[in-house]
Amino acid sequence: MATRLKVLDLSYCCMLQEIPELSAFLSLEKLILKWCKMITKLSDSIGILKYLVELDISFTSIVELPNSIVNLESLKVLKIDGSCMQKLPDVIGMMEKLEEIQGEDCRKLEVISSDIMRLPFLRILKLTGTYVGNVPKLTQSSVATRLNVLDLSYSRMLKEIHKLSAFLSLEKLILKGCEMLMKLSDSIGMLKYLVELDVSFTSIVELPNSIVNLKSLKLLKMGGSCMQKLSDAIGMTEKFEEIYGEDCRMLEVIPSDIVATGLKVIDLSYCKMLKEFPELSAFSSLEKLILKGCKMLTKLSESIGMLKYLVKLDVSFTSIVELPNSIVNLKSLKVLKICGSCIRKLPNAIGKMENLEKIYGQDCQMLEVIPSDIMRLPFLRILKLAGTCHMNVPMLTHNLVRISILTCLIKRFGDLQYIESKKCEILFSHNILHVIIYMRSVNYILSFIIRCRSNLRIN
Repeated sequence: MATRLKVLDLSYCCMLQEIPELSAFLSLEKLILKWCKMITKLSDSIGILKYLVELDISFTSIVELPNSIVNLESLKVLKIDGSCMQKLPDVIGMMEKLEEIQGEDCRKLEVISSDIMRLPFLRILKLTGTYVGNVPKLTQSSVATRLNVLDLSYSRMLKEIHKLSAFLSLEKLILKGCEMLMKLSDSIGMLKYLVELDVSFTSIVELPNSIVNLKSLKLLKMGGSCMQKLSDAIGMTEKFEEIYGEDCRMLEVIPSDIVATGLKVIDLSYCKMLKEFPELSAFSSLEKLILKGCKMLTKLSESIGMLKYLVKLDVSFTSIVELPNSIVNLKSLKVLKICGSCIRKLPNAIGKMENLEKIYGQDCQMLEVIPSDIMRLPFLRILKLAGTCHMNVPMLTHNLVRISILTCLIKRFGDLQYIESKKCEILFSHNILHVIIYMRSVNYILSFIIRCRSNLRIN
């Protein structure tokens, strides 16, 4: 007998078929059988392990836990990730110290026992990739008062969640990939501690108005969902900071009267039905605005110039033809992405954007002009304009470390002296011109390979 053994870790013993009588390990605190694929069951004697704190049977072939498991009065962590478990014990509520149930990618799990909500210290419940059809209804006496994380991601048969008010301490509600889920209960408004809500890749069309009561909500993820519009009330959630709505293909409307002064990130990439963006003055704290792939979007509001904290702007693959002149007031902007857009020219006064470091404009086939004012940008390091058309390249800044202008038809390339001082890589296309420059100040030869498609004139 190994009466003093506290940890038994047999992970990845792929040929192990069974575990002997566990009564021989009375002091065991951790039993880890992860990836023992040949194990199909646990001995009933597991119930004797009164000091067991963690049990991990992830990626085993165990179908059902023995009923004696409810006698594990010290168990805090149960891991069943990727296992063949079909259901949890009916009387799981008797495991009064259980704090975490980790069950990611449990594809055969079909039932969550209502008894699970009797667990007084349960904080984390992750049961993802299951065939669970619904979260059990709770009685008034079985409120999961300490549950902080409820993750039911990719439970493809999940159609509804009853009475979210039963989870009063919930901080994260993750329903990503629950394709059958069409709506959230109005009771979500009672979750006053909820920080993160993820309804990405669900069939939810609209969030309930009660979301306005989520005073702690900071992060909303709804990418790939069926959301048609954002709730007007969303801006009234006091601590709201980030919204990710990538690939919401049915999203057409962002309310014009939405006010979200604390919002820092808006990512609505590839919302292909989005035609316009509201007054941006409502988002005075915004740091990142990402509208990449919003093909129906033809313009930005002049109010963008009021976003004094904006660091990144991405309007790549949109139908925007011209950036508003007010963009030069974005004194914090560091990254500008216009790749594949319809933009014909950069703002004439672009030099006023004093913190701009990177401009990405690959495949801007309509871009014809780079204003000479661009040389005034003191911190510009990267300028990528691959795949543009006929274009004059003006004198460039000292700080530029990489310029990529592939497949362009170059009319003029100015002031190479600035570039040589920072070992800039200059890439054009087709015909090759090898330029060797002797740098007197540091006494070595710097070599450039310049590929160009037209006559290149170097000043």
